[in-house]
Amino acid sequence: MEDKIVQARARLYKSGALFLLVLSIVGVAYFFSVLKQYHYIGRNAPSNITVSGTGEVVVIPDIATVSYAVTEEAKTAAEAQQLTARKGNDVKVFLKEKKIADKDIKTIEYSISPKYEYTYKECPPGQFPSIIVMVNRLFLDIQ
Repeated sequence: MEDKIVQARARLYKSGALFLLVLSIVGVAYFFSVLKQYHYIGRNAPSNITVSGTGEVVVIPDIATVSYAVTEEAKTAAEAQQLTARKGNDVKVFLKEKKIADKDIKTIEYSISPKYEYTYKECPPGQFPSIIVMVNRLFLDIQ
């Protein structure tokens, strides 16, 4: 029976020694990996990737944007409106002849205001300037 106890004790010592040997190898490997990290302190690690380049694109434009205004002066607002409407319609007819779609023509401003002359004379009460300015500004996309 003592023989079995001695054999069990010997196996236990061998197992313990093997465990300590493996633990020592792992410890030494860890030590060297930590030591290797200190080599890169203050330096760029070799795993950096730097990429640079240039590119150029050349295209032919397929849309042009044009803005134009029709302005008229007249004695009354109605007269100024008729004159600008006539000229504006002539421009729209021209654009339609050039195959510009109605959806690409937009009115972006429409205003009527009196034209003032700034002088040092005082106007008599109830008197207004006799010239009206009409502006019809359109925005156009040509494709």
